[in-house]
Amino acid sequence: MLLKELRDWVNKLPAEMDEFVVVTREIKLDEEDSNKMLFKDFPLVSGVPDENTKRVVLHDYESQVVINEIREKNKPKDTE
Repeated sequence: MLLKELRDWVNKLPAEMDEFVVVTREIKLDEEDSNKMLFKDFPLVSGVPDENTKRVVLHDYESQVVINEIREKNKPKDTE
C-alpha cells in the first residue's frame, strides 16, 4: 500500500472513528483446530518515513521500547 492510498482510505473514515486505536493484527490458524483463527493486536505508537527505502515504517509499542533502548545506548556520554 502506498502512503497516498492509506491517506485516501483514512480520510474516508467517519469522524466518529477519530478516537479508535490504530493496531496491526497478527492472525494465525489454531494448530489444534484449523477452523479457528487466533489473533493478537499490536497498537501503533510511532512511525518514521525512511527516505532511503521509500517506506513509511510504523512501530508497535514493543518495537518502540527496543528503539528507545538502542537510542539510550548510543546516546553520547556527558564529559565532565
